[in-house]
Amino acid sequence: MKIGSVDILTMVDSGATHNFMSEDTARRIGLKFVLVKAQMKIVNSPPDCVLGVAKKVDTTLGEWIGNVDFTIVHIDDYEAVLGMEFLKQFDVMIVPHLKKLYLYDGRENVPIGVPTIGVTKPDCKLAVMQMEDEKQMEDMSKRLSMVEKNLTK
Repeated sequence: MKIGSVDILTMVDSGATHNFMSEDTARRIGLKFVLVKAQMKIVNSPPDCVLGVAKKVDTTLGEWIGNVDFTIVHIDDYEAVLGMEFLKQFDVMIVPHLKKLYLYDGRENVPIGVPTIGVTKPDCKLAVMQMEDEKQMEDMSKRLSMVEKNLTK
């Protein structure tokens, strides 16, 4: 994603309710935002203050150009997150196997395709599962060991 001429490391997250931008990124690119008194809560984290809201930010994704609202918060994994607010507003369809997302924004009769990339963070590993029995647990443990070995090559 670009704001002005600046590339922003962005995650598209259908589990996020709104669009978020880190305070550091907002300040670095000189984004003007209105201070608000609000809090937000991220899963498994204590509530934190919302720092502000930036409305109708000129945003570029590939060939697509539009205005996106961002909530300015303390986040550190990505510079910005495009959540359900964005996905609904621009009728976004994510197609992982094509490594693209498509936007229907009302200006075009056909969707605008935007290439996506996967970003691997080497220090970030998460596995969540529920096992029915001990045999299943042993099998999955072996599979995860093989996956981890492949990731660390």
